[in-house]
Amino acid sequence: MEQMYSLKSAATLLDLSEGEVRSLGQKAGISFYVVGDSTRVSETGLSTLVNYATRSEHQVEQMFSLDSAAELLDVSTKTLRRLIREKDIPTYRVGKNLRITQRDLSMLVERQKSMADY
Repeated sequence: MEQMYSLKSAATLLDLSEGEVRSLGQKAGISFYVVGDSTRVSETGLSTLVNYATRSEHQVEQMFSLDSAAELLDVSTKTLRRLIREKDIPTYRVGKNLRITQRDLSMLVERQKSMADY
C-alpha cells in the first residue's frame, strides 16, 4: 500500500500552509483522500504536487514564513519584524500567515565594508 500523508505533514514537508497544499493540489489535479477525520494525500500525489509547483510556468518566487526567515538570518522573529518595519520591506499574507520573498529578504542583509573598501 502506498504511503499516505496528512495535509499537516505534507504542508510541513513543503513549508506551506495546509490551505496552500490543498489549493496547489487542486490546480495540479491530484486526489485527496478522507480517512476518518483527516484529509490525506498519497505519496504519488505529493510527488505530483512538487513537480507541478516546480515547473517554470507555475513557479512563484520563493517565500519564507517569518519564523523561517528569522532562522535563516539567525535573528529573532521580533528583530526580523523590526527590520521589515524600519526598511519598509513588503510582506505578503497567505491565508493567516505572513510571508516574505527571497528577494525582499536579501534586502535586509547589508553588506559590511571590508578593509579593502578603505
